[in-house]
Amino acid sequence: MQNNITKEKTELVEEEEINIIELILKIWNKRKVIYISLIITVSLGILTAIFSPVEYTADLSFIPNINSSKSGLASKYGSLASMAGIDLSSFAESTGSGVPPQVYPQILESVTFRKSLIHKKLYFEKYKKKISLIDYYSNYHKPSVLSYIKKYSIGIFGTILSAIKSKKSEEDDKKNNSGHIFLSQTEYKLLKNLKDKFSLEVNSKQGDILIKTFMPDPIAAAELAEAIRIQLQTEITKIKIEKAENKLEYINDRYTEKKHEFEIIQNKLSSYLDKHKHVSKAYNQQEIKNIKSEYDLIYKIYSSLSSQLEAQKLQVKEDTPVFTIIKPVSIPKEKSKPQRSTIIMLSVFIGLVFGIGYILMLMFWNKIREVIAEKRELNN
Repeated sequence: MQNNITKEKTELVEEEEINIIELILKIWNKRKVIYISLIITVSLGILTAIFSPVEYTADLSFIPNINSSKSGLASKYGSLASMAGIDLSSFAESTGSGVPPQVYPQILESVTFRKSLIHKKLYFEKYKKKISLIDYYSNYHKPSVLSYIKKYSIGIFGTILSAIKSKKSEEDDKKNNSGHIFLSQTEYKLLKNLKDKFSLEVNSKQGDILIKTFMPDPIAAAELAEAIRIQLQTEITKIKIEKAENKLEYINDRYTEKKHEFEIIQNKLSSYLDKHKHVSKAYNQQEIKNIKSEYDLIYKIYSSLSSQLEAQKLQVKEDTPVFTIIKPVSIPKEKSKPQRSTIIMLSVFIGLVFGIGYILMLMFWNKIREVIAEKRELNN
């Protein structure tokens, strides 16, 4: 019994080996199909490798060090400030928290940020001068052959629609007198394509930020990365300092009010003492005591606000965010795109897959035709 089972297993294995060998032989006999497939895909791969636009990648990383003094002034001067009708706790909550790094990508994607960025001048080695991004992509940059092919083949309908919208936009530009952010058609196109020219990654575990830029010029790529870092720091500083400066303005207004009140009560006390310096009536003495009590209270609040004002001036400086550079940007020496060896290897792989796949499909189709022909013969 066991011998029979072993024999059957051996026969099945042999049949499978024969089928695999037979399949390999059939594929080998039709190897011309694979050769043709390889010639087509490798040719396309070579053309893609040659005519793909050159790109350099520059990167830098930093850690945002944002000072936070959440309740320093509130705890120190809160009780005295409340006597003057000032609530410092709400200010402490709003100014103590910085801009979280998770918000940085949204800042980079904002229209105001990108519009400011496209007017930054970068050095292009090919032209030996600094050129703004909007000027470069409008007057200097020439799209690759593949871009033209794509534009006037797959993207022909998009090109036609873009031309129609461009004419309409030019008419709308003349009519635009609103206070909203204004974009010309050239700026709009560049802003739309600019998202592919840089990226920002936030490492929430380690707390560092990575900026990457992708440009056809190595120096321009490095300068763009540094320009993004500087502008990002400026935007974050503006947001952070705006809160601190609002608090400074608020304290300064209260300080001015109390200073005026203090000067009034000071003059009142001096004037009353001069008039009644030789009078020792109990009524006059009580009035002097009341004025002095009012004077002491206003002076105490005024003195407190004066200290707060000086402390807040220092706080504005302390609240300015500082970026600690971990990896400074450097000019890339090698191209990041196109990766020609990878393109060629991939085209060879695709050629083999298409060639063998086509042969297997033919074999499968021929098998189906044979089965159909056999059934017809049996029916007849």
